[in-house]
Amino acid sequence: MRDETRLGLFALGAAAVLGLLGDLLLRASPWGLNAPLWIALLLAAAGLLLWQAKLPLFAGSRWLAIVALVFAAGIALRDSPVMIAVNILATLLTLGLAGHRAKIGWPRIGGLPEYVSALLSAGFHAIGGIIVLSLYDIRWREVPRTGWASYVLSILRGLLIAIPLLLLFGALFMAADAVFSGLVSNLFRINIRDAFGHVFWVGVWAWLTAGFLRQVLLCTIAETKETPTALTPTPSPSRGEGRSPQTPDLPGPDDRGFPLARVRERGAGGEGSLSEERTAATPAPAEPKLAAPVTPEPRRPGGRIGVLGIVELGVVLGLLDVLFLAFVVVQFRYLFGGAALVQVSDTLTYAEYARRGFFELVWVAALLLPMMLFLDWLARLDSPRQVRIYRTLAGLLVALLFVVIVSALQRMRLYTQEYGLTELRLYTTAFMFWITAGAVWYLATVLRDQRERFLFGAMIAGLVAAAILNALDPDNLIVRTNSARADASTRFDGDYPLLLSLDAAPATVDALPLMPRPQRISAARQLLRRWEAAQDYDWRSWNYGRWRAWEAIAAHEPMLREAAKPGPPRPRQASACRQSAGTPAQIGIGIGTGG
Repeated sequence: MRDETRLGLFALGAAAVLGLLGDLLLRASPWGLNAPLWIALLLAAAGLLLWQAKLPLFAGSRWLAIVALVFAAGIALRDSPVMIAVNILATLLTLGLAGHRAKIGWPRIGGLPEYVSALLSAGFHAIGGIIVLSLYDIRWREVPRTGWASYVLSILRGLLIAIPLLLLFGALFMAADAVFSGLVSNLFRINIRDAFGHVFWVGVWAWLTAGFLRQVLLCTIAETKETPTALTPTPSPSRGEGRSPQTPDLPGPDDRGFPLARVRERGAGGEGSLSEERTAATPAPAEPKLAAPVTPEPRRPGGRIGVLGIVELGVVLGLLDVLFLAFVVVQFRYLFGGAALVQVSDTLTYAEYARRGFFELVWVAALLLPMMLFLDWLARLDSPRQVRIYRTLAGLLVALLFVVIVSALQRMRLYTQEYGLTELRLYTTAFMFWITAGAVWYLATVLRDQRERFLFGAMIAGLVAAAILNALDPDNLIVRTNSARADASTRFDGDYPLLLSLDAAPATVDALPLMPRPQRISAARQLLRRWEAAQDYDWRSWNYGRWRAWEAIAAHEPMLREAAKPGPPRPRQASACRQSAGTPAQIGIGIGTGG
């Protein structure tokens, strides 16, 4: 049995096991400890597959698997839906890139086409990898009919014959005896909907796992072929030429996607390795004739395609520089006046000052960098002077972008001081910091003709921002920030924490005294309801944020139950007639005069 067939069978078996484990673990919701546990098992299966193939575990981009595992652990860290979505997205992104092979230096060096190709390749393998693995990579005729494989095949054949017979005779026995029919019905009482759901999810997780394992194995093999090693493979002689009669025919490189024979020849030797056997049985090849050197096609610096010259670039970047500079100069006092400007203005409010400009400036920052990357890709710079002009105009635009970002952050700071912190304000601010890091990285790479390094740095900056958000615990930070304000005793909004996840529960419990009584009652009741609903969760849904919330609620349960009680009814004010003393005639006079 060839190595590719053996490894393909191993991948299918691992996919079946992980499919069963995926249904067992991931059916429990909400996700918690089960998600990183399954991802760890997936990566362990990939590592075991590479070990079986005698391939390096962390060649190329395989180190990103560790990053994927870190963000998968974030699913068991935070209960915030936004942070769970960020962690899932980061996990899928790094897994997709970890299973891809590109040019040497990937993923540190790679432009947009390489990254798009990596994600498309990951999607292709997720959708159709198992089909290629089952129908093309594995040669089923090579599966041995002895050993454990023969037992498995015999059991499957026996089941295929026995199941129809069991159904036939079982149906006849059930029709013949009511007691036997009831016994069988109770024994095999199956919910068809649940059974179909289990089968469906087992198939989904097994399908995705098989595609991922095939991609990792195939790309690692291809990378190993391209990596220069100390041992140079010796070309095999043609059939019947230069081979001793005792030398068996060694499998040549497979042309169907698993060239494992060539890879093992290049391995690190060792006793009994294929490289030693072939080298011992093969005479040294003749010295090849040196071919004439081939002059490589000139490559434009930075991977540019050379469509726009310096004149077009100068017009575009120059006009944008003028626009940004005019905006900064004309509105300098408005941008950086802050609270003093708002205080001296009769018509300008904090809301108008901050909200009216913040999100527009965020859009400016978000759109400018992709536009500049696109212009750099189209640029044609034919002389050092043109390069200097282009770098000056682009650098000035990035410097003005920093001013715009500072202005946006200033607006948001003032708005947060006045109205408090929310999810949208926090995550948008984090996005602005990511844009700032991307602009700095643009100056360090793109303007130095190293645009192939930009996307990797931007991705790392995004992953770092996501990791920092995980560490900050956004929902808990929002409630604590709002409750720590000087005017929190009179302006704290007790309804907003109820819209957040259980990550905010400890801070919400501490902030209960700041809430008006109706909000305090509502918050205490909702916290107790969430705590009681948590009793139905099992260990698979364990999450640190939820666990910490349950601990805080359990520690303050008597106080929360007291706060959840409705207050005494307000006494009705007595009517003017009942409060007045005197005769009806006097009352009538009072009403009339007061009329």
